[in-house]
Amino acid sequence: MKKTALFIFSVLFPLMAQTNTGLLPQPKSVTPLKGFFDLKQPFTLSADKIFQNEMQFLADSLYAYPLTLKPEREPADIQLRTFRTMDMASKINGETAPANAESYAIDLQSGKIIISAATTSGMFYGIQTLLNLVRLHPERLPAMKISDAPDFKLRGISDDISRGQVSTMANFKKIIRFLARYKMNVYMPYIEDTYRFKSLPGIGKNRGALSDAEWRELQDYAKNYHVQVIPAFQTLGHYENILYNRARHHLAEFPGAGSLRVNADSTYAFLDRELREVTATFQSPFFNMGADESWDVGKFHTRQLSARHGLATVHARHYKRVYNLLRGYQKKVMMYGDIVLRHPGILAQIPKDIIMMDWHYYPRLNYPSTETFANAGQPFIVSPGIHNWRKLFPNFIDALANMRGMAIDGQQNGAAGFITSNWGDYGGMNLRELGYYGYAYAGAVSWNSGTTHNIDFDRSFFKDFFGDDNPGYAVVYQIFSQIAPHAEWLSMVAHPFYPLEKDGIRAQRLSVELPLAQSRINNILNRLHPRHNRDQIDYLKLCSDFYGWYGRLLALKIDMHRTAHNHAPVPPVLLKQLHGKAIGLALDVKDLSKRYAALWKRTNRPDNLQRMTGLWERVSKELLIKAEEIAKGNLTFNGRLTTPFITLPKTDAKQPVPHLYLRRKFEFKGKPVKAFIQLIANSDADIWLNGQHIGRVWARKSLSAMVEAERVKYWPVEKYIRSGQNIIAVEVKNYTGGKASANVWLEITARDGKHTRITTDAYWKTAAVFFKNWFKKSFDDSAWLNGVETRQKWLISRPYFNRGLGSRIEFYR
Repeated sequence: MKKTALFIFSVLFPLMAQTNTGLLPQPKSVTPLKGFFDLKQPFTLSADKIFQNEMQFLADSLYAYPLTLKPEREPADIQLRTFRTMDMASKINGETAPANAESYAIDLQSGKIIISAATTSGMFYGIQTLLNLVRLHPERLPAMKISDAPDFKLRGISDDISRGQVSTMANFKKIIRFLARYKMNVYMPYIEDTYRFKSLPGIGKNRGALSDAEWRELQDYAKNYHVQVIPAFQTLGHYENILYNRARHHLAEFPGAGSLRVNADSTYAFLDRELREVTATFQSPFFNMGADESWDVGKFHTRQLSARHGLATVHARHYKRVYNLLRGYQKKVMMYGDIVLRHPGILAQIPKDIIMMDWHYYPRLNYPSTETFANAGQPFIVSPGIHNWRKLFPNFIDALANMRGMAIDGQQNGAAGFITSNWGDYGGMNLRELGYYGYAYAGAVSWNSGTTHNIDFDRSFFKDFFGDDNPGYAVVYQIFSQIAPHAEWLSMVAHPFYPLEKDGIRAQRLSVELPLAQSRINNILNRLHPRHNRDQIDYLKLCSDFYGWYGRLLALKIDMHRTAHNHAPVPPVLLKQLHGKAIGLALDVKDLSKRYAALWKRTNRPDNLQRMTGLWERVSKELLIKAEEIAKGNLTFNGRLTTPFITLPKTDAKQPVPHLYLRRKFEFKGKPVKAFIQLIANSDADIWLNGQHIGRVWARKSLSAMVEAERVKYWPVEKYIRSGQNIIAVEVKNYTGGKASANVWLEITARDGKHTRITTDAYWKTAAVFFKNWFKKSFDDSAWLNGVETRQKWLISRPYFNRGLGSRIEFYR
């Protein structure tokens, strides 16, 4: 079902008609003429009645020029005129006009400019092109004729405001203006729990959630720029921030799940309660119901239902129920298409007017899913990404290749739009202000995919964005983009002293590359003096200094490794040098964290910031701890938690263990000064000490920094320790068909300073069934089996309770 004729016209024809003008996006057709329009001489402006608002926008934008407004339709030097016929054969100022409501034409000649369009949005984009020309030629505009229209009807970005950064209202408005400048007409905020519900006040608390009034203010502002705000509001997966609350566990597939339970009426009553408010707030006819990455469906409450009907049908039934709710609120429904592509049987079971968001984030030679949706008669939007997730600076190399490929395949197969995503996985360390290059390219390629060439785009963007054509900007972005996939911030905030990889080659390369890159980038940045967006230099310098710091950290690790493997006593002077480097790195990362916080707060609400700065502060503490160890001659890489997880022994190693009970008796003499007990489990777990319930862990791996921080918990327990025999008891429930297992670390400090440590090992007793009073010291567990170690794929740091640090499961494993 390829739209061959449309593809040939909109992609191949512009290649023949195109002249490179430095404009972004590049117009479909540009015909140079002789002459120029002099902006230094006084000139007048008039408009047809329909374009009075657009005329005022143009006048306000040209406030520095000698411009006078004239009454409606009076002759003027610049005229905004109505073009009424929108068929393929029509002419605009002598140029063929594509059949598109957002098309426009510009006839720019000596002493006269006529911008023609059929709609206010078309006129607005014509004005944006004129303003782009003014920025390129601030005194004299070269004469030309332009005929232009976009490739995609819906063009814009999806903006993750749920995992970390939530913009201030001023920053939201800045983003809207930027989108409009590059002819995009959609801003799609990605919302999990950052909508402030009146009927559910607990949701979004301390998360920077926007109120109904704030959302309405933003939409009213966006209308002035012909941008519609379409919410991407989750209705199935990625619900962990809301479901983590114990009061809402009944809505989850299981406690700790990230997906809703889809076989309970209470789930749909809850969703309707949310959607009633959200749909009333957002004025766009479109509504993205999310529903991506719903991996937990079918694991527990819906296991039997899924076995009987299949995951495709279970998902399809949910989509239809949410669709019916949204249609009841007069919304046109969008949703992410990844689960549909995984279970293609869904396509035959859902309404044909659901618009699929077809997302893929890595470059490919082709994107077959665009044909899948086209052949099924399902409308779809292609959705690439700017590759900012997991990175301090986006990987724009992969991003541009991905965007261009999806634009061409999407257009060829009749995509309804092009929405590019940024994501804030694990709390969004990647500062949003570094994404404008990717946004601008998304605007350029979604408007005109056929003639958006990367070298021309670079030259045009940096001149437009920074106000000068110094090639240094492009060099800095290229170096950062090359570094980005090899030095992710997830590794940078991990415990600094995990063992090196077997050959250490990656660490050695980065230890050389990153400080060199820092030096080169900072030398360039120090010589750049942009006329616009000067604050961007601060963001670029911060990234550069973070990368340089990480390179020096890796160099320290390599020096430690080599020194420790020399099999000779380490000279005190060398220990002193290594100690000093560790101290210096600890102090430097604290300073970098402060700079990071200051930049975050320039454009974002303070909510969620501590989750990111807390990670850097933790690394600083771990470096200081290592510095103390180095001073004593300890050069070991001892950051990893080495105590095992334990589970129930089974004759078949693959046999699941859905329910596990653990007990461990130990002796302690005297009264402890301090004691901490830590619990990690692969699912839902409770822990008792001497019959006293201490706490519970139920969070599972997700992309939410808020939930990730709850996967490991520790508690002070000195008041529960008894002189003599003590008992630790743990109950673990695994809901996903795997083995329930747990890791426990108890550390007791006596008055004489001696430490007693009890951790999980093969001496713990295990059972799979409930016994009355099983968690009490008096219970006889002689018939219970000794536990067995079980491997976890997670990378977990060791705790330092006396420094206020429990263990942490690293994001990237």
